[in-house]
Amino acid sequence: MLKGLALTPPAIGRIAIGKVVEKNGKRLPEKDDSFTITSQVQNKDGWVNHPINETLRKDPNAKLRAIAVRLLFDDPDLNLRANYSLFDRQTGRPMCVGNGDTCRRSLAAGVQTLPYPSPEACELAKGGFCKPYGRLNVRIGQDDELGSFVFRTTGFNSIRTLAVRLSYLSAVSGGHLSTLPLELRLRGKSTTQSHRAPIYYVDLTVARWIGHHLAAIDQHELQKELTMKKSAKTEIVIAAWAGRTGPAYWGDREYSGYDNQSSAFWVSFRGAQPGERHLYLNDDCRAVGDIGLYVYVTVDGTVSIDLRLHDAGSMTLLESVQRIKVLKRMFAKGKAYPFGNYERETNVHNELTKAVDALGIKRAMVYHGVNEPETFELVGIVLKRISDCVDERLNRMKLRQAA
Repeated sequence: MLKGLALTPPAIGRIAIGKVVEKNGKRLPEKDDSFTITSQVQNKDGWVNHPINETLRKDPNAKLRAIAVRLLFDDPDLNLRANYSLFDRQTGRPMCVGNGDTCRRSLAAGVQTLPYPSPEACELAKGGFCKPYGRLNVRIGQDDELGSFVFRTTGFNSIRTLAVRLSYLSAVSGGHLSTLPLELRLRGKSTTQSHRAPIYYVDLTVARWIGHHLAAIDQHELQKELTMKKSAKTEIVIAAWAGRTGPAYWGDREYSGYDNQSSAFWVSFRGAQPGERHLYLNDDCRAVGDIGLYVYVTVDGTVSIDLRLHDAGSMTLLESVQRIKVLKRMFAKGKAYPFGNYERETNVHNELTKAVDALGIKRAMVYHGVNEPETFELVGIVLKRISDCVDERLNRMKLRQAA
């Protein structure tokens, strides 16, 4: 590979908010109040429009002020490249490029790195020819997944707005910018420097048909598909702790009956996937971990088992939707068992066995302590320990009633 080449994203077109007009025999740039999407070909009349320019306009004479786009990269700095640039007026080649701290300048002795605080403090930049120069690469449509349309600007308002938007969107999406459905919008404002005349700049927002939270869900689901997180099936297991008996595993609550007639407790679930250790800590497995069986039992043999969210604290909308999806999936799978009903003349062991059988649970995950690998055992062994503990509790209640 040749050294010193400027590697940039492949561009198949341009996005402009201006045009070239002829005044007094001179071709001069003129700002516009709408987008124009062009190819990279020029003729005597200017840039040739890209076919997608007409496709995006509902009416040939309508102004294009919003474009549905997606970004190429998750890193904001790869999508938007911005610096101070001074170009040679004859060749169009960059003579000096800086970031407000240092610059790389083309001199007779070669390219050198020099201090560069700002254009105002630079001798070479006198005359106002050194300006902020930003380039935003976006995808439009589905024809070319790697091809991009580039929006070039020397406008401070556009560069600042796009940089801030990219940082905010990266934060709310968890760093998955490339999967967010976005819109490039043209906005206007008036300032003192513009003498109250309208000026136009470019903004980047979440698509109008979807809110920030729903966009996060959309990109999260797409990201899961892209990284093939769904390739491994999550196994639902019962959580247990080595050396403990009864239902009080892994911080689950055990409710004693103060009336000596009933008691309730939780049996917690965990999600596990085949692979390396701690693979159960992914999003799907964490959702399973917030679900459990709430068991209510009385001394006269009435048992009710319900499938519920268990100790689910503060959650985002994305986390809530994911847990509801898992809960609905588990209800559909365990429809053979009457969750939430009161079963008479039975016992805890029988009902728990029926419930976990309906859910297809075969194993229990046993925790042995911090930094210790988990082990698995048959779910029937764990259910037997739980039911023996509960039966002893109910027997103590009967004795207290008799006394």
